[in-house]
Amino acid sequence: MIYKRGSGMKILHISDIHMGTGEKREEDEVTLVEKIADAIQGCESRGIDLRPDIIIVTGDFTTAATASEFEQAFQQLKAFHENDYFEIKKILLVPGNHDYLWRESGEPVPKENRYIEYRNFRDHCRSEGICNDDRVSDDRLKKELEKYLVSHIYEEEKDFAVLMIGMNSVVLESEERKGQGFFSQKQHKACRKLIQYYKDKCDNKELVVLAAFHHHILPVSSVEKETIKSPDRFSLTLDARRTLDFFLENDIDMALHGHEHQPSIVNWGNKVIHPDRQLYVVAAGSMMESREQLGDISRNSFMLYNITKEKAEVYLFQSQINNWDVMELDNKGPYSLEFYSSYKNIECDVYKNAFAPIELENVEFDTSVDTSDLYYLFLNVLDCADARAGIEKYINPKIPV
Repeated sequence: MIYKRGSGMKILHISDIHMGTGEKREEDEVTLVEKIADAIQGCESRGIDLRPDIIIVTGDFTTAATASEFEQAFQQLKAFHENDYFEIKKILLVPGNHDYLWRESGEPVPKENRYIEYRNFRDHCRSEGICNDDRVSDDRLKKELEKYLVSHIYEEEKDFAVLMIGMNSVVLESEERKGQGFFSQKQHKACRKLIQYYKDKCDNKELVVLAAFHHHILPVSSVEKETIKSPDRFSLTLDARRTLDFFLENDIDMALHGHEHQPSIVNWGNKVIHPDRQLYVVAAGSMMESREQLGDISRNSFMLYNITKEKAEVYLFQSQINNWDVMELDNKGPYSLEFYSSYKNIECDVYKNAFAPIELENVEFDTSVDTSDLYYLFLNVLDCADARAGIEKYINPKIPV
């Protein structure tokens, strides 16, 4: 099946480039833009033009949040504007947990200074025209968004508009809570105001809303071996359930994230809060992380979305195997997923979650404990202390279904 370029908005979603990781490898000499251009050009022989209009990067630009690593990340993004193949309009940046600085010269960094290097990087991108996200005219709302490092891009097409919100899931990140995301109700409130601002602005056009952030709010695989080995590596966003419900209540169509270095797509619904809507949660995987840090997938990946008024076409690109996979998502749901190439047709379900690449079929898991149970428990507990206690209580035996 061939999908020709439609009239939609093309959005490139990359994540977890982790500048500064480990020793240099031969493949590191190829820049991010060269890798992505090569992958996208590979589709042109099939009659598909997927050159993106917008880029969204969902965090972890660095490994240790140093100024030199942020400079490397800046050069990687700058290359998209300098490459003749691309015509990028805007780039949306989102902080990741590796982009916050916890220690300097062996001493803990004060809370208010932990994100200074990221903010300097973001402001540098803005001043150089690399990251040209949008601003609101409402000064009070603008100040509120800046407090949480929330950024956004708003683009209008002929018969619809797209609002992309870059949220900050690193609010509670600390040395004690490594990898645990958190948004807060106050950030939700600010984003709700932003959505209403553009609903009023879009002149009755269909408004498609995407939320982009770093930490995962649904599990990216049905069994995560590292969590089984060490429960303290459990890192799902602490207010995940509240955030998922917030997305449904505020007509957000897709939630995009990184963090776990594995590509995934899951549909989420809550029939009590909103019986007629579904949210599509998409993880981009990692585009530049070393093979040793890529988990069971062991391949770099990125996503590309073609957004239209009626649906989103989702293209998954993965390295080392020269193929691509297409999924069509109906923004209003319900819908069915079709996986091509290296993926099978698999039912999308919150409990079973995610999709399973063929190469995982022969991986040996400890099936006596399926940590998706723990994720499911965690989604339904808003209090962190209770959730942690529940996880430790239920790590053995398995929670009955």
